[in-house]
Amino acid sequence: MSDEPFPDDPRLLDGLERLVAIERFAASLGEVPWFAHLGQPLLESESDQVRDYLDALGAGDAALATVADWADAGTVAENPGFDTEWWDAEEQLRVALTADALIEIHQDELTLALTRLGERAALAAGEAAAAAAAL
Repeated sequence: MSDEPFPDDPRLLDGLERLVAIERFAASLGEVPWFAHLGQPLLESESDQVRDYLDALGAGDAALATVADWADAGTVAENPGFDTEWWDAEEQLRVALTADALIEIHQDELTLALTRLGERAALAAGEAAAAAAAL
């Protein structure tokens, strides 16, 4: 065993930097205005962001629609079949990004990171949904 308290291995620092980046991103999920405008028309800046996202997926001709209420939000969230072109494009992008990530890091690290982000996103969205529903 080495006398060094922390091995001088650059790969460990790379992993630490990734963990810090993941935690910073996870912390920012609490700042997302989840459900803040449910049933309201999209702001121009929001429409622009959605358009940029759809363009990146190759689905730029998709129509934008607002979600009218909590029932509609639940239906949309649970049913990807409402727009299969979008769903397929997003799934293809997810698979490609996962493959790219696995070139850089081990599958266990990726699974841990995605699990952590999923937990933080669920927590942030749940808290926001409860706050919005209370209004």
